[in-house]
Amino acid sequence: MIHRFAGLWRLPPDTVLAGQMAEVRRNLPPGVVVATLMGTGSVLTLALLFEQWRLLYWLPIYLLLQLLTALLLWDLARRTLPPRALFRVMIGVFGSAGVVWGGLALFVAPGPDSLTTLLFLTTVISVHCAGTFPLTGASLPLYCSFMLPSLAPLTAVFFLRADSLSVAMGIIVVLLIGCMLLFASRAQAASQEKIRLQFANDELVARLREESRLLAKARRAAEEASRDKSRFLAAASHDLRQPMHALGLFLEALGRTSLDVDQRSILDKLKLVSRSANGLLGGLLDFSRLDAGVVVPALRSFALQAVMHKLEQELAPMAESRGLVYRSRDTSLAVNSDPVLVERILRNLINNAINYTERGGVLVACRRRGDRVWVEIRDTGVGIAPEYQQAIFREFFQIGNRERDRRKGLGLGLAIVTGLCRALNADLSMVSRPGRGSLFRLALPLAAAAVVETPMPAIQRQFLVPISVLVVDDDPEVREAMRVLLASWGCHCQVAESAVDALRLGLPAPHLLVVDYRLRGGETGAEAIDVLRQSYGDDIPAIVITGDTAPDRLREVQRVGSALLHKPLEADALYRVMVQLVGERADGVAGAS
Repeated sequence: MIHRFAGLWRLPPDTVLAGQMAEVRRNLPPGVVVATLMGTGSVLTLALLFEQWRLLYWLPIYLLLQLLTALLLWDLARRTLPPRALFRVMIGVFGSAGVVWGGLALFVAPGPDSLTTLLFLTTVISVHCAGTFPLTGASLPLYCSFMLPSLAPLTAVFFLRADSLSVAMGIIVVLLIGCMLLFASRAQAASQEKIRLQFANDELVARLREESRLLAKARRAAEEASRDKSRFLAAASHDLRQPMHALGLFLEALGRTSLDVDQRSILDKLKLVSRSANGLLGGLLDFSRLDAGVVVPALRSFALQAVMHKLEQELAPMAESRGLVYRSRDTSLAVNSDPVLVERILRNLINNAINYTERGGVLVACRRRGDRVWVEIRDTGVGIAPEYQQAIFREFFQIGNRERDRRKGLGLGLAIVTGLCRALNADLSMVSRPGRGSLFRLALPLAAAAVVETPMPAIQRQFLVPISVLVVDDDPEVREAMRVLLASWGCHCQVAESAVDALRLGLPAPHLLVVDYRLRGGETGAEAIDVLRQSYGDDIPAIVITGDTAPDRLREVQRVGSALLHKPLEADALYRVMVQLVGERADGVAGAS
């Protein structure tokens, strides 16, 4: 108990004491003004009512003290003192005020009305102590420095009078002092806890601000890293696509020459390796295009069976070569979505299922659920552990491919699927059990009416005879490969390394422009097409071929109004786009000839 009582008078840490003193300094100036008016009024009232003129001798002392206090406060406002030094100053201010108020009882003249005067004076001093409580209650020692000197002399005077009423008043004043000590001790504890909480709150706010700053810095770093990644993918894919692009064109042209059986076998193996490399680069391209935000779905109603049949023809042989069973259930359901993007999603999911299935097989089926159609890909593969079921949708993440087997891709398949589903606003869910297999479910909106698919007519190669094509590319190997390939299709091919070079050579107006995006001297394919169209006519169709996957490049090419193909170029894709652009015009030319 003694230790606890002693602890009430011990000064708190400087941080808490500084908070207490700051509150005292803030409230003291108006308190001095109120105390001066109250003290002056009370003494004048006592002097007039009870003819205690001796009290007027006390008034100058009090006013001088208040003036000195005001000057001290004015001086403190210009200086900054340590908390303990300021506490000692405040002890002096309030202690001197308490001594002056306590000495007021000594100025009461003895007489028949002296007890009444003392009772009135007790009321005045008690009210003054109560008024001081809001200023100094936060610190028990500071409050007692005023309250005890104010009331102790008055208590002594009551006990010295020795009559019963005076003794009773003395006891009441002692009880009043005890109550004030109790209230002040509780107020001090509450004030110190409040200040500690305030400091803790300020520290928490500062920490949160620092964490927010660090998070913002990390977010900016992540955004910059994402931009660096996009620039790296753009540069790397372009540099890799250029030789692969030329290689594919030469292989296609070589396949149209006379080869013996062994040479044809070697060529087929070369084409297989080339397609594998193209598939890896295609994955990078799809991911980069999604990252660039240039994938815009072309929604329409279409029957799922055509897509399912195409994927079965393409992927079933790959599954069978691995000893797996590939099953695809026929369906009459139709959906409203983008058939090209849906095909890419399903191809990636089925490829993934085949790559991670060692025995058993893969089942692709459709079922209707309300106004949605579920396309399900079920496999009997290795399954996915729960801790990896979120991570597999991140780019470049693969399970069980530490040796980086290129046949399992780059780990972009599911990241591309996620981006395509987001573009289509389609739901993708997954259920997987390690060692038992996985089920991926793509939910698509059901078409409003049945759809009858009309098969696309086969491309007639003679449609391109005798089309003239101007190829603009700064790579001599690509120019030569394009010339050989187009000549094998019966086209008349002219080549130039830039638009200015084509005009300088005086080449006649072609039926079609095939322009590389990146040309020598910083010229872009879009700029080259504008220059050539000014000379050959605005209606001449054009194809832009690019290996650049940077977001701004892709958006720029989209605005050109020309067809867009990506390196490494598939010959069939080029042929189909050429037929779409100039087929009717070429057919007219061929008919006229």
